[in-house]
Amino acid sequence: MSDKKKVDAPSSAEDSERTLVTLDQLSQTIEVMSSVVNRLRAHLSEQVAATFKDSEPSPETKQSQNLIVELPAEPEQRRDPRVTLH
Repeated sequence: MSDKKKVDAPSSAEDSERTLVTLDQLSQTIEVMSSVVNRLRAHLSEQVAATFKDSEPSPETKQSQNLIVELPAEPEQRRDPRVTLH
């Protein structure tokens, strides 16, 4: 029975080879996905810049578009400052 177990089980070298191939494939996939994300980021940045360039507000409307953030007085109602929203 132990002989059959040795034949059926892949060797350590085969396991290592499969692991290396899998890691290589994962690395390539990550590179492709990173490239896609960078291209999307660049495209979105161009769109946002074009939108702001096309719709520059007058000084009156610029002042009314300022972001106002109200912080609650109770500390337990505040968000953790270490959390960043993207």
